[in-house]
Amino acid sequence: MRYFNGKEVELLAPAGNFQIFKELADTRCDAYYIGGKKFNMRMHRENFNFSDDEIKAACETSHEKEKKLYITVNNLLNENELSQLTDYLFFLSECKVDGIIFQDMAVLDVVHRNNIPLVLHSSVMMNVHNLEMIKKLREKGVSRVVTSRETSLEAIKRWSSLTDMEFEYFVHGDMCSAVGSQCYYSGIIFGQSSNRGLCMKPCRWNYKMKHEGQRYSTEYPLAVKDMYMYEHIPEMIHAGICSFKIEGRMRESSYTKGIIHQYSHAIDRYIEDPIYYNRQEGAEILYDQRNRDFSTAFAFGNPGLDYINRRYEGTGYFYSTGKVFSKPIEEHSISLQSTERIKSAIAKAEIPHKGKKLLSVRADTLEQLKCAVKNNVDLIYINGVNLERDNQLSLEEIAKVYHSADNSRLILSMPHSTSDSDLERFDSAFSDKNQKFVHGIMATNTGAVESCKKYGMDLYGDYTLNIYNHAAAEYYTREGLKNIILSPEINTEELRDILRTVKSDGMEIIVHGSPTVMYLQLDLYEHLSGKEAVYPESSKYYNDSVLTLVDDKELEHPVYRDSAGNSHVLLYKDICLLPIFNILASSGVGIFRLEIAHYNLASFENIIQVYQKALEDPSKTAELWETLTPEHMDHSFGALNF
Repeated sequence: MRYFNGKEVELLAPAGNFQIFKELADTRCDAYYIGGKKFNMRMHRENFNFSDDEIKAACETSHEKEKKLYITVNNLLNENELSQLTDYLFFLSECKVDGIIFQDMAVLDVVHRNNIPLVLHSSVMMNVHNLEMIKKLREKGVSRVVTSRETSLEAIKRWSSLTDMEFEYFVHGDMCSAVGSQCYYSGIIFGQSSNRGLCMKPCRWNYKMKHEGQRYSTEYPLAVKDMYMYEHIPEMIHAGICSFKIEGRMRESSYTKGIIHQYSHAIDRYIEDPIYYNRQEGAEILYDQRNRDFSTAFAFGNPGLDYINRRYEGTGYFYSTGKVFSKPIEEHSISLQSTERIKSAIAKAEIPHKGKKLLSVRADTLEQLKCAVKNNVDLIYINGVNLERDNQLSLEEIAKVYHSADNSRLILSMPHSTSDSDLERFDSAFSDKNQKFVHGIMATNTGAVESCKKYGMDLYGDYTLNIYNHAAAEYYTREGLKNIILSPEINTEELRDILRTVKSDGMEIIVHGSPTVMYLQLDLYEHLSGKEAVYPESSKYYNDSVLTLVDDKELEHPVYRDSAGNSHVLLYKDICLLPIFNILASSGVGIFRLEIAHYNLASFENIIQVYQKALEDPSKTAELWETLTPEHMDHSFGALNF
């Protein structure tokens, strides 16, 4: 183990399988992270990951060599997997692993409920990005966080000074353009969840763009460079980072060995001589052996479009696995066969909902808010960071609507990623307890949930909480949420199983429209700045003011920019669960959400009224479905197609 001024500095290396681990056993890393044959985020290759016997052997070997071994238990777990989790965690404890890396709050619940003696590290897929989240996880026994990929060293330095949490940070390897845990597209179109280790990487398709009636030639506009922090080791150490993480559990040892060697040598050189340390020494070796180009990502602030990769992109192969990238496919449309299959599966849940059924809708503009109130929508989620700049929303205007909303509850929604400064802004808004402008607040992460408790208001959760099983649902219920919004990636069988197990009148699902299926803290509209159009061409299904990503099949993926300059990629076929609404209405679902803030006002109101009629009389589902025409390309069941 290495130390700098009495503080531990750990070089953490990946090993994809036992053979690779043995080949890396004598390298100068301080710890390894590996995954078992289940419950982890790297599930594409059958000959990768570790059997139970191999985990035990790897742990023994690591400890013999005075190194640590961490196990990834870092995907979202469905009900079937959750039933196997307890035994697996007890096994890892018996192996005396040095820690587990987890994403799903269900893991935390199982560890505590069974008093399993394991060291807990939160995964990058938990998207830890504010101080309240760090404090909450520390309170729950988490000793280390792998921070969000969008985290700066400046933020970590501040958090390190305010908590005793350990911080782990990626130093080298593959990155994602989408914010961790907030990319749902692979799960919805392929049935291969990016939160469950099966991402098909639609972010690396060769999209062109349309905007303002013009077509533009762009190259891989969502594909990002590899992380490269080799020349910034001093800044990382002084920011309070204790573990330097190399990405690459799907890489062969020939790739990983050279990176371990260079980084270990550089760290040792700085520890030995921080005055005359040469940060460029050895950099040319890594540079010459790179696949993609390099970036420091968000370490020193938002990189903008400098983050986008050009080198070797589009070769058709995963650099880490040798497998062919996914190719664009059309989002699934609704068919009679899929309708009957889903109805049959959900009917088997046999857990009727006894409480009042509620309709919820997200509103982006003042006009939408007033429309939803006029139509007596039960729950109106007012977007705190809007997809349209001309929204006319303000606390003063919301307060006026609030005082006239006799039958609706107004809930102010936080941003998808809620920074420390965002939390401070919301604190300022709610500091005057006598000023009433909403009935409740919607949190998008565990830190925001914790921060909002002090307001003394009804608390709701957004789909970014990624609730995938009953244990996670129960965790957030204990934390005070009025609703349990299920992950947009849940498929039909998983929905059936969670309906059987969750006992909550507040279970909520998205029944129409589109959630943000890829959320990026990058402004994709900037791709067109100063760029010449190829030729005039309007979008087929969207207003020309909306940027669309055009894939190789000429399918248009809409991108909305929020007021913070972040990009929200939506589905081009709207989710529509109206054909199965009669079955859903008799199940354990209590709240039916409309994600239609990107609709024009007339369509926004029409969809509200259609689903209100369906709620009033579910037997009219088929009749209502016959009257509905797609707002955009077509209708889809989303992840329930699988």
